[in-house]
Amino acid sequence: MNVPRPPALEVDETCTVNVDVPTRARIGDAVMATLRIDTKPPFHVTQDQPVSVYMVGTELVIPREVELAKDQVQVNDASVVARAPFRVDQSGTHRFLAEARFSVCNGERCQPVTIQRSWSLSVYD
Repeated sequence: MNVPRPPALEVDETCTVNVDVPTRARIGDAVMATLRIDTKPPFHVTQDQPVSVYMVGTELVIPREVELAKDQVQVNDASVVARAPFRVDQSGTHRFLAEARFSVCNGERCQPVTIQRSWSLSVYD
């Protein structure tokens, strides 16, 4: 039996997303990338579902891809905040991608959310 599903909610309806990263760095500098996701009322982050956050950089970024550890991701009912350090060892413009997967609920239903954001970092000598 096919049960009709309600339409999926858009990310803009459920939360706001901010990425806090520098736009420039020197070769070898440690760079901290922060991804902050805040839910909009009446939504909240589902605490009993897994939360995963990945950050990926170009092949010249160390580490290239990382699934953030629990101590790098803070989760509460209202937000998901992820922080990851990176180091770039070659000058140029480097692209990064962050992806977060979690679930939100609004009292009537719960749904998975996937958020992707990208940014660039200019690295100089």
